[in-house]
Amino acid sequence: MEKGKHRRLYRRVGVILLIAVFAVFIAFRLAQESAASLSTLRTQEITERTYASLNGYIFRNEEILYTDGSAVVDYHVSDGEKLPVGRQYVTVYPYTDANGTGTGLLQASLDALNDRLRMLSNGQTGATGLAGIRESTKAAEDAYRRILTGIERGNYTTVEKYRAQMLAQLSRRQALTGQISGGQTDSDRIAALRAQKDEILQGLGAGTPLVNEVSAWFYRETDGYERIFTADAALQMPLSELGGLLFRSPEERSVAGRTTLGKRTVSAEWYLVMPASAELLARYEEGDVIEVEYGDEDGVRIPMTVERLLPPEADGTEGMFVLNTNTAPEGFTFSRSQSVRFITESVSGYRIPDSALVTVNEETDEMGVYVLSGSTVEFRTVRILRRCEGYCIAESYEDAIERNPGLTGRYLQKNDLMITAGTNLYVGKIYY
Repeated sequence: MEKGKHRRLYRRVGVILLIAVFAVFIAFRLAQESAASLSTLRTQEITERTYASLNGYIFRNEEILYTDGSAVVDYHVSDGEKLPVGRQYVTVYPYTDANGTGTGLLQASLDALNDRLRMLSNGQTGATGLAGIRESTKAAEDAYRRILTGIERGNYTTVEKYRAQMLAQLSRRQALTGQISGGQTDSDRIAALRAQKDEILQGLGAGTPLVNEVSAWFYRETDGYERIFTADAALQMPLSELGGLLFRSPEERSVAGRTTLGKRTVSAEWYLVMPASAELLARYEEGDVIEVEYGDEDGVRIPMTVERLLPPEADGTEGMFVLNTNTAPEGFTFSRSQSVRFITESVSGYRIPDSALVTVNEETDEMGVYVLSGSTVEFRTVRILRRCEGYCIAESYEDAIERNPGLTGRYLQKNDLMITAGTNLYVGKIYY
């Protein structure tokens, strides 16, 4: 009798244990299936920038330099070079055009020889070996890009100048790579080019050296806007005159009975004038410093100060943005029209997919994300800085502490494992 009771008791306990084990197994299987559907992503910091892209125009005080009569000019200085007082910058050779062909072809030949001589002379003091090959290749590529820009703008003086530079750099590269036969060195080629130049100059007769009488920067190219796009215009013209000025035709660059030598500017200060929307102008104040990227100048970046902000007139949509600087980077061409861009907004923080965001409090719009800490689900608070398509940028933990040193609670940090997809998530849930 007693044995029968014990047997029934053992049977009941066994059934209970079996049910418990089965329940644990089912929970384990469910957890496994849930874990298999879990997607996670490490928190990483990104920076997103918004740019304004505009067309700008360079204004500065420039003086055109002439010599009397028809002449061929031998230039002794580089374009954009700063000349001290007393520096000889050109030698002028009077030229009588007996054949009616003008000085253009002869001048172009002399300029090409000077450019090649200058490039080869610089190459002698430049890098050699693999470093020299890379240097000459980059210089040739830079010259090629400037040739394309010159063609696009119809500036054939620039095209000829950089064509000579490109050829000189390609010649230097061939010498460095051993592709030029005959054993010629740079010194041999320089001597040959000087002989060609001497032959041209001897045919022209006696020349007159011209000396710089003021400290100034010298430029070969003129565009007819030197007396129009002045510093005074940038600082004083009303908005109503901007449109007419930008579409004004250039002045005639050639003067009867004179040869244009180039131009000079005694001040390093220059201005960038841009038509701009009211929305863009409202972002800035006079005195702000903006780093401007010049797309037509190989992307060079120049810090410039906001000089003037003129909002649109009552019946207009565009105002005027005037920036200034006294920075003149080496190789900057100062082409009158420039394609520029600059950062209007920069946001740094954690990139969070929309699928990871959880609303904590709809009234306060408090947001957060679930993270996987080990095998346990935890919650982290976030502060959204910018909403984008499919994701948002949230404040970093370091910035949050700086903003609020007394910050409490669990804030999202870099390298946290965010849960971007999962089912029935809650704090404390365990994944096996």
